[in-house]
Amino acid sequence: MVAEQRKNQSLLEIIEGLERQLFGRKTERLCAPNENQMRLFDLDTDELSPEENANDDDESNDSGDSSNEQKKKRKKRGRKKGAPGRQGFPAHFPRIDVTATDSGPTTCPCCDENLTHIGFDVSERLETIPAKFVVLRIKRAKRVCKNCPKQGVITQPAPPFSQERSKYGDGLIALVLVDKFADHLPLRRQIKRFKRDGVHIPISNLCRMVQKSADLLKHVVKIMYQELLAGDFIQGDETGIPILHGRKNVPKKGVLWVYTNGDHAVFSVTRDKNGVRPETFLQGRYYSKPVDRFKGVFLPDGASVFNTACAIEDVIRAGCWFHARRNFFEARNDDPRGMVGLIEIRKLAMKERAAWLVSEAERAHIRNTFGREWTEKFKKWVDTELPKTVPKSRIHKALQYIQNQWEYLTAFLDHPNIPIHNNTSERSLRGPVVGRKNWMFAGSETGAEAAAIHYSIVTSCMMVGIDPREYLQDVLPRLPFATPQVLRMLTPKAWAERHRDD
Repeated sequence: MVAEQRKNQSLLEIIEGLERQLFGRKTERLCAPNENQMRLFDLDTDELSPEENANDDDESNDSGDSSNEQKKKRKKRGRKKGAPGRQGFPAHFPRIDVTATDSGPTTCPCCDENLTHIGFDVSERLETIPAKFVVLRIKRAKRVCKNCPKQGVITQPAPPFSQERSKYGDGLIALVLVDKFADHLPLRRQIKRFKRDGVHIPISNLCRMVQKSADLLKHVVKIMYQELLAGDFIQGDETGIPILHGRKNVPKKGVLWVYTNGDHAVFSVTRDKNGVRPETFLQGRYYSKPVDRFKGVFLPDGASVFNTACAIEDVIRAGCWFHARRNFFEARNDDPRGMVGLIEIRKLAMKERAAWLVSEAERAHIRNTFGREWTEKFKKWVDTELPKTVPKSRIHKALQYIQNQWEYLTAFLDHPNIPIHNNTSERSLRGPVVGRKNWMFAGSETGAEAAAIHYSIVTSCMMVGIDPREYLQDVLPRLPFATPQVLRMLTPKAWAERHRDD
């Protein structure tokens, strides 16, 4: 009877978890959302704080349209010292002057005397102009030698473009790549948008454009791969990516892996989820030309697929405390110990947030004092409570995970250069996961490998805070003639540092 009850409880927990995964909130935050966010529609603006009023756009930005009563309210409301006002528009945006069509009163309403012009009341509104296509006419001078007619016509060299003999410029190629891999817009939807602007680009041309760009950018990703393995810390994660196979386009499972150190994000695609895949990557044998293997701390989640990679000599495995926290979050409604675990891990997370604002030496001191004391106390609580739990219950799984992963979860104490989580790699996979809902699958293995290269470039650009479209438009024409030394200056990290200096 007891065994049946436990089995039923376990099945109910599975059903509840599936329902939450399909229909529930994905966030694991426990704090309530901002109340004023839901009350904005029934609050008078006078009840809001000056900071909230700064983002209120219900009133017109044109002072000429504001009534005296509204002006009095704004003046009465005032702003606290240091509170932000209405955000202005970037200074580099071009300004176009628009003159009001109505001239307004020109004589005084009291004495009928002509009014004297003393200036303008200027306000600003943000407007957009649809994308404008231009055709680049490449003019190359042709010359001949009158004394040497056998030389024939000598033509001036063409300016550099990334794809020779292509109909499309690098600005358009960069737009297609960013829309596809950063904004998750499938190529066929881009074709519809181009048609609305009067431009017809066949799907075969777009696919060829993506593939040729991947062939060029692959050399940059190889440099990123070398620099990634040369460091002392890597995070890793994976997700599924369906891939079409054969003439009948049968979808089969594929795996998209990501490895990052916060500066570079390198993606790879494999047919299966075998543990030898991350091992091959860390050994430096992912590309045909091997590079020096990784020596340092590898921080994945607790999946067993990474066990083989972490068994490599000189590779130290670290654990993710936020994956451990997730198990307590799932158990919080079933057992009060779930909430206790959340509160305790939150203490560590808040201390770590402060520790990353100081130097590495100070962070090491914080971990050697607070960190070691906290982990000893938390481990003692886990060892005490685990025998008291019902096997296979959610709280039992949460405590068992802590006990099984304890060696890896405490690795951060001896390595102040690593975080306590692998959230950076998980965030890097967010783009492909969101995009997967739109493009559904990769059209072939070659297309999946091209997608991994483009995701490596686009994700790394956003990771170092640069516009991937601006980066691609500048880098693509340089790649056909780039030497290995030049390629090292064209990675997103190096490009960002150079342009910040400029």
